Amino acid sequence: MSFAASDFVAVSLSVKETDPGRLKPRYRTSADGGCWFLDWWDSELETACDFMTNSNGQSLCIPSGTAASPSEFFTDDGCTQSVSYMSTVCNPEAFGNYVRVYDQASCTFSASVRPIVATIPAASLPARWVGFPANCQPFSPDPEATYFELGPIMDAAMFMGGTVGVE
Repeated sequence: MSFAASDFVAVSLSVKETDPGRLKPRYRTSADGGCWFLDWWDSELETACDFMTNSNGQSLCIPSGTAASPSEFFTDDGCTQSVSYMSTVCNPEAFGNYVRVYDQASCTFSASVRPIVATIPAASLPARWVGFPANCQPFSPDPEATYFELGPIMDAAMFMGGTVGVE
């Protein structure tokens, strides 16, 4: 079975700005009257978020950023001043303002959130080094990649908490 593009209804994204409080519901809506809940908008952080439970059992609305595996680079040739980056060769425009970094070393699921503080094409990436002080080497960026400099891990207190309930 095949479908023509005209068989589908266009949808748009809307935020219910009139809702009180920091978290606003986001909906997908269509011209034919369809409307369904998508996620939450954190009006203070200016980003979409969804609820996750942290290691303390708190439900927090965590920015819906892309999952990341950051790499540690150094700003000096002695490998003593670290800076975190992640990179992509695919659709850098799809990245928001935050990334989720998942701890894969532990047996329990955990994630931290880091802001993207700069987006840098490979050709503009300042000199960086990799390794450790006894064996510090210049880094050669992938010329096709876009690099994202990451800020420090955000404190959980920055995210809105919530409880699960039925109205």
